[in-house]
Amino acid sequence: MRLFSLIVILFLFLIIATAAGLCTENSSDTAADILIRAAVTPKENIVVGQRVILQVDVLAPDGWAQVKRVRDFSVEGAQVVRYESQGTRLNETIQGRAFSGQRYELSLFPLRDSTVTVPSIPVEVEVSRWGSKSGKHSDRVRTPEVTFQARVPPGAEGVKGLISTPGLKATQKWEPQQQKFMVGEAIKRTIELSGRDISGMAFSPLHFEPTEMVSVYPAEPSVDDSFDRGTLTGKRIETVTYVFVKEGSVELPEIVTSWWDIDKKKLQQAVLPALELEISPSPAAVKGEIGSGTTQGSVRFLPRWLSITLIALAALLVLTAFFHKRILSWWKQWQKARCEREDFYFRQFTKTKRSNDPKAAFNSLMRWLDNIHTGRGAARLDEFLQRYGDEKSLAEADRLEQALNKGHAGWTGRPLVETIRAARRRWRKARRTGRGAINLPPLNP
Repeated sequence: MRLFSLIVILFLFLIIATAAGLCTENSSDTAADILIRAAVTPKENIVVGQRVILQVDVLAPDGWAQVKRVRDFSVEGAQVVRYESQGTRLNETIQGRAFSGQRYELSLFPLRDSTVTVPSIPVEVEVSRWGSKSGKHSDRVRTPEVTFQARVPPGAEGVKGLISTPGLKATQKWEPQQQKFMVGEAIKRTIELSGRDISGMAFSPLHFEPTEMVSVYPAEPSVDDSFDRGTLTGKRIETVTYVFVKEGSVELPEIVTSWWDIDKKKLQQAVLPALELEISPSPAAVKGEIGSGTTQGSVRFLPRWLSITLIALAALLVLTAFFHKRILSWWKQWQKARCEREDFYFRQFTKTKRSNDPKAAFNSLMRWLDNIHTGRGAARLDEFLQRYGDEKSLAEADRLEQALNKGHAGWTGRPLVETIRAARRRWRKARRTGRGAINLPPLNP
């Protein structure tokens, strides 16, 4: 009986060991057969703000390898931007063996003069086998680490938010197109900045300062990227309304954007010219009449309550005329403070949950991030969520990115607003307590 039990135990042990060996062999074959490479282009003479393409190649023998997913990652000293596009097909012969696969590209924008290191990135790869081993299997592999040097180009050392592009275009439009206005009237200025091989988020927000004669009301900016067959075009549109509050000659200032011309290797400036206007008094102030007088013999007395009301209004007008400069200064400061308040921008973002428009949600969200951002370079949603967000907020941000790139059918804004609201509470708590950022554990290890 003991001999029989011993034989049964040995038999079961052999079966388990054989199964484990087969599983180990299949797993090693899957990973070992995948060739993965990473490189950047251009490889040298890279300047701050320039688009650097990170190329990830995956190849497999006796089949075809394709990238299914590249996990989220961040690069110290650079902005990472993804654009949905089809990978490039690769066919190579390596040591006499045929390999086929795909090239996947991501865009990096160095933010400062430094050595930029792209870490090892987890990549999910699917391999389709041919011949007797036909079928599909997936595995996770990691890219090798890649390092490159980014420099501030000569003459651009003091330029904040440097834009590096082969070509930049700046235009402006005035509505209405005239040069004479009256007090109380307004003119709208629309500014469009666009460039090749650059993201629209790389353009720094424009600032419009009010004066004693002009109040300014900036609208929500629009940021857009278009990606077509490897060509990237970034665009930012800013709109501001000037309201004239005092008569006289007014000059609405010029706008100067400094950028580095990658092709000519030269610092350039795009200048949008100023506009000189003449502001005249309003018709009501010129007329200065309220009504005609009464005829002799038909004098009528006003009711007591109306007389008191008119006297109070007259006194208020006298006080307003006497202290108008102080009141106007206070009003401008209040308006400016209101428009620059963080909660004002956040309320604009929360309103997008009713429209379910991903583009409007993204633009208003980035407007809010621009307002609270205090570091160097442009505000970045991924950095904010990694410090103050959670898995839900990162997932909603990913859904927003997919809706922007593939169309927004079925996208709803309420989950995004709720997760960003929770991240905002953590940000405000960290700022109030002075404890700095809330460091979350890395996601998708």
